[in-house]
Amino acid sequence: FPDRALTLMREAKDLARSIHHPFSLEYALHHCGWLFQHCRLGIETQTSGDEEMRIATEQGFMFWHASGMLFSGAGLLLRGRLEEGQRLFQKGLEAYRGTGARLGLTYYFSILGESFQLMGRFEDARRTFQEALALVESNDERFQEAELHRQLGELHLHLSPPDEVAAEGYFLHAAEIARRQGSRAWELRATLSLARLWYKQNQKDDAFTILSNAFGSFTEGYQTPDLQDASSLLKTWEHERMRDEFAEGVQYVRDCLPAPIQDDTGPVNVDWRYIPSSTLGGDAIGYRWLDPERLALYLIDVTGHGLGSALLAVSITNLIRSGSLAGTDLRRPDHVLAALNDAFQGAQHGYKFFTMWYGVYHVPTRELTWAGGGHHASIILSPSSPEPIQLPSTGPLMGMMSGVSFATGKAKVPRGARLLIFSDGVFEIRREAEPMWDMEDCLAFLVAQNKQDPKATVMDALLRRVRSLRGSPQLEDDFSIIEARFK
Repeated sequence: FPDRALTLMREAKDLARSIHHPFSLEYALHHCGWLFQHCRLGIETQTSGDEEMRIATEQGFMFWHASGMLFSGAGLLLRGRLEEGQRLFQKGLEAYRGTGARLGLTYYFSILGESFQLMGRFEDARRTFQEALALVESNDERFQEAELHRQLGELHLHLSPPDEVAAEGYFLHAAEIARRQGSRAWELRATLSLARLWYKQNQKDDAFTILSNAFGSFTEGYQTPDLQDASSLLKTWEHERMRDEFAEGVQYVRDCLPAPIQDDTGPVNVDWRYIPSSTLGGDAIGYRWLDPERLALYLIDVTGHGLGSALLAVSITNLIRSGSLAGTDLRRPDHVLAALNDAFQGAQHGYKFFTMWYGVYHVPTRELTWAGGGHHASIILSPSSPEPIQLPSTGPLMGMMSGVSFATGKAKVPRGARLLIFSDGVFEIRREAEPMWDMEDCLAFLVAQNKQDPKATVMDALLRRVRSLRGSPQLEDDFSIIEARFK
């Protein structure tokens, strides 16, 4: 209970001042330094040691003067002033032992050994830790025992080459000693060292679990360095876990996307761009030849973000791709949407709903038949028309209610035209202190690009434009688009 300990110690120091008894104040300052150093509070440790030395000089207290030097030096070490701190600490340790005192040497050797390690004097550190552990056994002074084993483990990680097996053994032993002694503070510190090692060894789940458990046993002291280190590490690892899960989700969605159709002799070429947002939305795109004469193309956008939305979108896509919609004619867009609407009711899928645009191109007649639910229009850009041909979606949001029918539309596709099916992440671009870039702006840009180079894809130019408007390569929503080129 670090907060309670620090509060009581300050009360003890205030009481010692109030009775105007120098020896009692020295006794309080000594134990203040002890507690502050264990809590890794460098300035407080040094301040206690400095005052202890000042009073000891005035009163002729040789023992307390040596103690004050130890804590003043220890405070400097905690503050990163290694050479200055170590010189003062070693001078204090020599004076302390010169009084004949032996109590607490395991603790002071622990501080000295760590300073050697921080300065790269690893052999001196090892010798100091071993001397301390010998005193643990000869004097049966075990309050610093767990920390000494942890420090030896850290030392083995600084060897050349590092000995991770030995280090792990020391960390495990340190944690076991701390648990046996009922010291959560030493257990946390040993667990921090062990967790870092395991994380480095790619035992990430085990590292996160043991550190979470050790950190979770505390109910106070969250501003002390050890607990702040644990909290910061857990937050960092949690973010890394989220990034890993996000990357796995993105890869899974990408693996479900069809390969581009690039066939110089075929009637249609199809390509796509899929750029996930930072939180992975629920977009999914697909196309497949239903038979030699009919090509189906579709785009799905599930409400919300995260793996739940993405996996639902992939599930819907896989059902279409596998042709497993029982009793449904995939050549009929209205039948496909009605079947998917009934199969994926939001009430049974975490109240996630979706929009969809589904079209079927018939090669011999050059006719495109489509239907949409809750989706915005797709467009055809024709070399013979200055304006885009919009293919509106008139059906309701998918998954809201069962038994809904969807209207179909039909259009002739001119030669050399391109069909663009896209999600709202392509055109709903929020800009700081400026109006949103909307569907109208997007269509104007696409028309201009089509005029500029009718043979080049417009998708890459559109992506660059969206990122420029956003002011970042990371987008707020998924950027998903299919471009079909008709010969």
